[in-house]
Amino acid sequence: MFALLTRWGMHVDTAAELLGEAMQEALTRVLGVYGSRPRPFHDFTHFANTVTKTAVNWLRDQRRQARGLTSAFDEEPIAFVADPRPDVVVRALAQLETSDRLLITEGVINGLSLDELAERFLTPDERSANARRLCVRRRLHEAIARLRALYAATDTE
Repeated sequence: MFALLTRWGMHVDTAAELLGEAMQEALTRVLGVYGSRPRPFHDFTHFANTVTKTAVNWLRDQRRQARGLTSAFDEEPIAFVADPRPDVVVRALAQLETSDRLLITEGVINGLSLDELAERFLTPDERSANARRLCVRRRLHEAIARLRALYAATDTE
């Protein structure tokens, strides 16, 4: 979430302060909505993922409101349960080509923007910034598709 706020151009001190507020708001919302239900979460990780997802949605809503936009979804469903077999994902990621693995790591795990990915993974050329973003986005989606295929093959072993 901190990376998201700083990517939006927020100062580090302001982002840290807003992050604490987002987590408090998210915790209040999650406990208010799911607190009375018997065992809505599978484990602590599921609970933490739900709180994090709610906090990110709250931050996005705050940004939309500041920009004069409205949110399309006010009531988000509970977060999905994380894959209980992270070793399968790690094995599939290790089987990818180095360029795909780096692109996924930087774009998905580290959360770099498309402009930052284009700067790191594309050679300098005469294309517009938007064309470079689209190119690196396409490469990222193709790499993720290859990872999914490897994951499916590894998961059945």
